[in-house]
Amino acid sequence: MAEVELDDVTKIFPGPVEAVRDMTLTVRDEEFIVLVGPSGCGKSTTLRMIAGLEEVTSGTIRIGDRVVNDVPPKDRDIAMVFQNYALYPHMTVFRNMAFGLKLRKIPKTEITQRVDPEAFLFDEPLSNLDAKLRVETRAELKSLHRRLHTTTIYVTHDQEEAMTLGDRIVVMHEGLVHQVDTPLEVYERPVNRFVAGFVGTPPMNFLSGTLARSDGRLYWESGAGKIAMSDAQADALAGHVGRDVVMGVRPEALSSTAAGRFAGTDNAIPVTVNVVEVLGDKMDVHMSAGDDTALVARVDAHERLKERQQEKMYMDIERAHFFEPGDAGENLCLGGVSAGVQT
Repeated sequence: MAEVELDDVTKIFPGPVEAVRDMTLTVRDEEFIVLVGPSGCGKSTTLRMIAGLEEVTSGTIRIGDRVVNDVPPKDRDIAMVFQNYALYPHMTVFRNMAFGLKLRKIPKTEITQRVDPEAFLFDEPLSNLDAKLRVETRAELKSLHRRLHTTTIYVTHDQEEAMTLGDRIVVMHEGLVHQVDTPLEVYERPVNRFVAGFVGTPPMNFLSGTLARSDGRLYWESGAGKIAMSDAQADALAGHVGRDVVMGVRPEALSSTAAGRFAGTDNAIPVTVNVVEVLGDKMDVHMSAGDDTALVARVDAHERLKERQQEKMYMDIERAHFFEPGDAGENLCLGGVSAGVQT
């Protein structure tokens, strides 16, 4: 097993196309880390550079105590699973990996030693499976890692896969690393609007508005409604009064019932219910706010909501986020943490 380290790694393809930019990341020994992001974000290119299948334009890659920039793939002591399978179906995984060594007449004892890698690399290995088998195989991979303790780097565009598998997840977009942290921390404390919108199903709702102070309290205001800040949010946002900000609220932080954690609040947005999707004990409610902003709420299926009716959606303001305008506007409640900061 080994630590894998990328130090200021950049990959530029002819064009020029900057696929990965200034990537610095340490994958700890025995860690299961997941690179996640939309198609074209640079995650597979990163994996291929670690494997030695793509040359590094600049920067350094280490596996264990070796710099491997100029080490051929066969000598990097890694195992890689590709998205498109190229295996002999009648052989076990071990026999597939050992086949090339056997043809070269390597002694059995050495084959056994060389097939045990320092790191596993997975490039979207479950994308060709149906939903049920994908969930089952995901659990098997997690169990396998728990048993073998092998350093694992896994690439996927499926954020649910990333959340369930990774000890930490690396959220990438347009060649940049936006956030590295545990799945729960990324979910609850996204550093910017891109991360907030990418992680979570259904995605986070975003509403544009302005911060204003009235009667000694801080409010977010827009055509959709007027929402009072919590004390902690008011402290973090005090310097942004009068400015445009984007409020982000997850679907599960909305409810049509002022009960439980929604009780005792006046923070409600008038909406028109457009579509109701029942998902068993939950349902997704697609709505339009007063300024025609589209919203989705994930609520208890027993909430009596019908299409084309007018409702109030109450908000758990403690779970709301506030971002600078822009597709990757930073989270204003995190004290200046910005895109590209890696932990």
